[in-house]
This record gives sequence, C-alpha cells and structure tokens, in this order.
Amino acid sequence: METILKGLNDFIAGLLQDVLKGEITIGTGFYDSLIGTSIETLKASPESWNAGVGWNIIVAINNSFVAVAASLYIIFWLIGICSDSLDIRSNVRLEVMLKHLAKLVVGEFMITHTIDIIKVILSLVYSGTGLIMKVDSTSSSILADNTMYGMDSTIQAVSSYTNNWELILLIVFGIVFMFTMLIVGGGILYLTYVRLFKVLMIIPLSSLATSTIASSHQISSTTISYWKYAFATILEAVTIMIAIVLGTALMKSNAITFASLSVVMSWMAKCIIIGFTMLGAIKEASAITHRALGVH
Repeated sequence: METILKGLNDFIAGLLQDVLKGEITIGTGFYDSLIGTSIETLKASPESWNAGVGWNIIVAINNSFVAVAASLYIIFWLIGICSDSLDIRSNVRLEVMLKHLAKLVVGEFMITHTIDIIKVILSLVYSGTGLIMKVDSTSSSILADNTMYGMDSTIQAVSSYTNNWELILLIVFGIVFMFTMLIVGGGILYLTYVRLFKVLMIIPLSSLATSTIASSHQISSTTISYWKYAFATILEAVTIMIAIVLGTALMKSNAITFASLSVVMSWMAKCIIIGFTMLGAIKEASAITHRALGVH
C-alpha cells in the first residue's frame, strides 16, 4: 500500500512539475516574443515599418500641407519684414533686401523639404539604437537572444520539488508570473507603437510649423518649439532601447535574490519585480527625453 501511495504521489508530482515548467516556458515565451517585436520596431524607421504603409499615408498628408504652408510662409515672411522695418530707407538697402530674400529662399526650401530633414534625424537616431546593441557583449547577447538567463536551470530545479503542496503553491505563483510577463511584454510593445504613431503624426505638421520661421520673434518661436519637440519624440526610441537593454540585463543577472524563498519562486519574483520596473521606466521614457532636452 505504501508503495502504491508513493507511486501515486510521484505521478501527481510529475504532473504538477510539468504544469509548472509549462507556465515558466509560456511566460518567458510571451516576454521573448513581445519584447523581440518591440526591439525590431525600435530598430526600424517609420519609413520601413510595415512595408512603408503608414509612412506613405503620412507623406501623402504632408504633401497636401506643403502648399498651404508655403502660402502661409509668404504672409509670415511679410509680417517679419514689417516687424523688422525701421524706416523706408533702411528697407531698400542692399544688405537688408538680400537678408529678407535669403530668408524667403531658405524658408521655402525648409518647408518643401521638412520630411527630408526628419528622415535625416531619423537615420541618426536609428543608428543610435544600433550602437546600443553593440556597446558590449552583454547588451549584444540580450538583443541576439532574449531568453531570460537562468530559465533552463530554473526548469531543471523544478524537477527537484517532490512536495505536492509546495508544487501547487509554485503553480499558483507561476500563473501570476505568466500573466505578468504577458502584461510587461504587451505594455512595452504598446508603448513602442504609441511612440511610433507619435513620430508619424507630427510629420505632417512640420511644414505648417516651419512656415513661421521668418516671421517676428514671437511667431517664429513656434518653429523652434516644434523642432525641439519633434527631435525629442524621435529620440525617445533611444531612451526606450536603453531601458529595455538595462531591464533585460538585470533579468539575466542576480540583481534581486530572495534567500527565504525557493529557487524557482525567487527567480519568478525577480522577473516580476524587474519586469514591472522596466515597464514603468519605459512609460517615463517620453518625459525623461523631453525634460533632458529642455522640452516642456
């Protein structure tokens, strides 16, 4: 009878171990897949994202705004001339006329080529995200293989648990772990897409904002504000990438340990804490980037 009960206990323990291993595998699978998609989205420019579908729509909208912006620029340019005017004799001086003519030519060029200027900024920023991956071997391995360090040894450790009640407790905690990884990965992907949409949505406004560049100081400040905001928004990709690299590196390390907990529960608790911390840091990436560049 004792042998039968022991055999039954071992059978149940084996089933519970398989369930727990499945939860760990599914949870890390959620994280790997979603965080991998986020990284690829950050590495790709809006021009190449989704085969350029969103970019083509934005370019078409921007082109329709250019004609309006070019017309508005003439009005703002004249306002600028009037605000700088001292008297008629100063207005007809050659250097003054050349200055206003240069403003007209340069301003019209910027309005018709704002999207090209943004593409240059985008290329610099996405070169920066590529450099982050090559900082050292640790960050390179993070982005080459997103599997969280210690998962294999953790799954092996599951086989050493034979107490069914302990396994049931770990399974319950494993459910929390599984959904946490889904929430963290999904949240990071959501914030990555939000940032991408922000970049795309501000592009058509570039020509309209730049149309004020040659006007009076109060009006021309609109152009400066726009380009500072646009640059900070585009640069958010670098800040998010830094947060992902840092957070994933901490998941692969022993940054947090719980001596009072079992090895498996300690590992899952570490991933949950660091996962939510990373999600919060990425959520603040926009504010951090804008404040660092003095954009309010």
